[in-house]
Amino acid sequence: MESKVKCNMNSLSFMITDKCNLKCSFCSRNALIGNEQFMSPEFIKYQIEEAQKFTNLKTVNLSGGEPFLHPQIEEILKIIREKNLIIRINFAVSINCI
Repeated sequence: MESKVKCNMNSLSFMITDKCNLKCSFCSRNALIGNEQFMSPEFIKYQIEEAQKFTNLKTVNLSGGEPFLHPQIEEILKIIREKNLIIRINFAVSINCI
C-alpha cells in the first residue's frame, strides 16, 4: 500500500559487511576481525521497498568493510538496479607508495 505521506529522505545507506581485506591501524573494524558478518540481499530488498512507500528514494549507498567482499554483491546490485535507483559504493583503497 502506497502512503500518501512522503518523507523528504532521498537516500538509504547500508553497511553490507564488516569484512575487509586491509588492516589499517586507525580503523575500528580491526576489533571485529574473525567476526565477519554479511547483510542479506532479502533484508536490503525489504528495506528499500519499505523506504519507497514513504520517501522519494533515489540513491542507495553501500559500504562496509569492503562491499566487494560480500559473497552476494552481484545479487544486491541487481536488486538495487531493478528498483531504478542510483548506486553509490564506498570501498577501501590502499594508496601506500612505499
